[in-house]
Amino acid sequence: MYRTNKAGRVYNIREKMSVADAILAYTKYSARQTRDEFNLGEIKVGQFADFAVLDRNMFRHLKNDAYPKGAMMTFLGGRRVY
Repeated sequence: MYRTNKAGRVYNIREKMSVADAILAYTKYSARQTRDEFNLGEIKVGQFADFAVLDRNMFRHLKNDAYPKGAMMTFLGGRRVY
């Protein structure tokens, strides 16, 4: 994954990362930065269960031009809200 503007110009291609690394940066590593890694960042027993089920497998289909179009389900605190 890499950053682009609306015209498609790529910004600093050296900073690209894999989909797996992008997900970790947004979840587990951001929880660690806020010192809340014991409550947030992973789906496991004892942590808050806030997550979304997307319309496609991000590891197989996500490219810069193929973002998921929407959530199929959303869970907050372990309960389905959408």
